[in-house]
Amino acid sequence: MRLNIVILFMGSRGDLQPSLAVAKLLQRRHGHRVRIMSHPPYRDAVEAAGVGFCSIGRTDIKTMMERRLLPREELNKLVPTIRSDFRDMGERGQIPSGDEVRRQRRPGQRREPRGHVPRLVTEPVQPGGRPLHVPLVAAPAPEADGLA
Repeated sequence: MRLNIVILFMGSRGDLQPSLAVAKLLQRRHGHRVRIMSHPPYRDAVEAAGVGFCSIGRTDIKTMMERRLLPREELNKLVPTIRSDFRDMGERGQIPSGDEVRRQRRPGQRREPRGHVPRLVTEPVQPGGRPLHVPLVAAPAPEADGLA
């Protein structure tokens, strides 16, 4: 079965390499359609590796790196800003927003039905290309970055 996979990446350039390796393995060995969703400055590196790219939007690398170097207490203060970044991605249709998840529920239903995952839709890789409809976004676990 061929899957549509998006790997959400929000690390440094050096951290990008393992995500690219996984993406290329999934494409070449297993025939899946894979894109990396990350910051715009990484577009060239991702596309040069032969992997599709979609932008997460406005956060630049300098800001991202500054956040990464902050102590845990400072990171906790950034949670509202990070939530806002993800809300913006939801408004652009890149990830399902909380409102979108709630709209997909039946009246009176508190949780999603078992096995239900809101879909992510990415922009086409090439003009006139087709968007990628993805039921799953893979992202590194927080403990991988020492944030757990």
